[in-house]
Amino acid sequence: MGSNVDEKISVIIPVYNTKEYLEKCVSSVTSQTYKNLEIFLVDDGSTDGSDKLCDRLAQDDSRIRVIHKANSGASDARNAALDVATGEIITFVDSDDYIDDNMYEELMKLMREYDADIVSCAYRAINGDDIQEYTDDSVTVFKDKEMFAEYIRPTKGCMPSPAVWNKIYKRHIFDGLRFIKGRIYEDKDMSCQVLSRCKTGVFVSHAYYNYIYRQKSASHLPMNVKSADDFVYMYRIQLDMVKKYLDEKTYTRCMEIYYMLLLDSFCRVYKRDKAARELLATEMRRVKSEAKPAVIAKKSDMPKRDFNLIMKSFSSPYLYYYMNKIDNKLHR
Repeated sequence: MGSNVDEKISVIIPVYNTKEYLEKCVSSVTSQTYKNLEIFLVDDGSTDGSDKLCDRLAQDDSRIRVIHKANSGASDARNAALDVATGEIITFVDSDDYIDDNMYEELMKLMREYDADIVSCAYRAINGDDIQEYTDDSVTVFKDKEMFAEYIRPTKGCMPSPAVWNKIYKRHIFDGLRFIKGRIYEDKDMSCQVLSRCKTGVFVSHAYYNYIYRQKSASHLPMNVKSADDFVYMYRIQLDMVKKYLDEKTYTRCMEIYYMLLLDSFCRVYKRDKAARELLATEMRRVKSEAKPAVIAKKSDMPKRDFNLIMKSFSSPYLYYYMNKIDNKLHR
């Protein structure tokens, strides 16, 4: 095998109604060339037979442990396994995805070589027959808060993903940390927390993780007032952490990104969900004093017409929405 198997990896897989994908996911983990694994299948109250499939899969491999619990979301499912995991290394897989059979062996080599707290890899985005993958097999090493800064304001083209599933972590990174229960976008908060603790991080630009695009998955459902509230809640945490740990330039960039995401989301929900629309408009007004100079700082990167329209949003998001509709009609 060629792997040093002294360190155990705890693989945490939250499972909720993914029976169609689960066996392939688990098989990709059990067939890893790195063998010293404990695998947690956390059944989060599945109703499609995934719960029974978890039990059957555990009979086929002694490394698999099943936790059955009432439905409370992926965050709580991950926490349930974190509370009982015994591995020196922690990693996550979503139950509708799968991983290449050498992922953990290759990431562990890098963790040992650089004594890294976190090792992250690229991933394939798979949507039916459409497969997107941007890799060059380069390795980038980050010190202290550099990995956190790169996640917030990419400069090397290698760390844009807030996901927890394309990474392995030394266990101590999670000391005193758990995912926020009952919120979606939970990866965003946890990624900020763990990256802010990272003394040495490594990114390898090779896709070992296979992310399956499912239109009905929670992350791809249309935004509603609940998910809009979760988005604002999580981004406020991120902004607070950026302000605490990183420099003013990075905070300004983060604020500009946040405002543009708010504006885009506002337009998407405008006709579909009045409550979500008003929540997002209220948040844009709240951050306006910091967001406006942040957007102006990016003026040179935008077409003049787009910049002028965006500036209207600081008077009123509603004005921006209607002027943008008119502008799009005129330039078809």
